[in-house]
Amino acid sequence: MRTVSLEITSDEDEEFVMSILRALEQKKLIQLSNARLLGLPGGPMSVETANAVLTEAEAGKSFTAEEARKYLRK
Repeated sequence: MRTVSLEITSDEDEEFVMSILRALEQKKLIQLSNARLLGLPGGPMSVETANAVLTEAEAGKSFTAEEARKYLRK
């Protein structure tokens, strides 16, 4: 088994590349994991990606509501 990291460099072709990867995953030729959209705020996110981001966030630094408001106002 080989693990690779992939960065899709063209926003315009992202959906095309992801559809190919999903097709390969459905045929059980590859397994997608830890997929993230970097630098694309508000972009589409799979359930798996959302769960991974939430898990990572839960393990990170915690803020009170007031601390978060101060941080977001910067």
